[in-house]
Amino acid sequence: MQSAADLFKRTKKLERYFIEELTVAKIMTNAKSKLLMFGAFLLLLLSFTLSIKYLQEDHIMFVVTVYCSCGVSLFLTIVSVRISHSIAKEKYPGYRSIITNRFFSYDSDFLFAVRSDSLKRKARSLNFTSSDTNFLIDFYSSKSLDLHKKRWWPITIFGLIILPLWNGFVGSTMKEDHSLRILIPISIILYIVILYLNLILKSILLSKAQKYDYLVRIIKTFEVLKLDK
Repeated sequence: MQSAADLFKRTKKLERYFIEELTVAKIMTNAKSKLLMFGAFLLLLLSFTLSIKYLQEDHIMFVVTVYCSCGVSLFLTIVSVRISHSIAKEKYPGYRSIITNRFFSYDSDFLFAVRSDSLKRKARSLNFTSSDTNFLIDFYSSKSLDLHKKRWWPITIFGLIILPLWNGFVGSTMKEDHSLRILIPISIILYIVILYLNLILKSILLSKAQKYDYLVRIIKTFEVLKLDK
C-alpha cells in the first residue's frame, strides 16, 4: 500500500522531468538559433527606442532606421525558427510528418506530441497507472489556479494605468506634419513590443502556472494513449 509521501514524491519527480527535460531549448534549438532569436529581440528594442526618439525629432533617418531594424528583426526570427524546425526533423524522424515550418513560432503540435509521449514513458516508469490520471489532473490544476490568483492581478491594474498615460504622451508629443508617417511604424512596433512584454511577464510571473496548465493538457491525453500500455 502506497503512502501519501510516496505519492507526492512521484508527482514531484514527474513535474521536475516535464519542466527540466521537455523544454523547447532541449527539444529543438541549438546555440545558433538561440543567438539569432536574441539578436532579433535586441533589434526590436532598438526599433522601439528610435520610435520614441523620433517623436521628439523630425528626421527621416529615424524612420528609415526604425523600418530597417524592425525588418531585420523579423527576418532573424524567421531564420531562427526554421533552423529549430530543421533540428527537430533530424532529431525526431518519427515525427517528421507532423512538423510544419512556420514563420514566427515553433510547431506546437509537434512539441505537444513529443512531450506527451515522453511524459507518458516517464509516468509509467514512476508506476503511475490510468487510474491515477484524474488525481494528477486535479492536483496540477489546483496548483495552477492558485498561482494565477496570486500573481496576475497586479499586471492587470498596471495595464489599466499605463495605457492612458501612453496615449496622452503620444498625443502631446507628436507633431501634425509627420504624425501619419510615424504613426504606422510606432503602432506596429508597439504591438510587437506588447506581445513580447506579455510573454516576458507571463514567463516571469505565470511561468509555473502555465507549465501546470500544459502538464494537465498532456496528462489528459493519457486517457486516450492508455498509460498502462
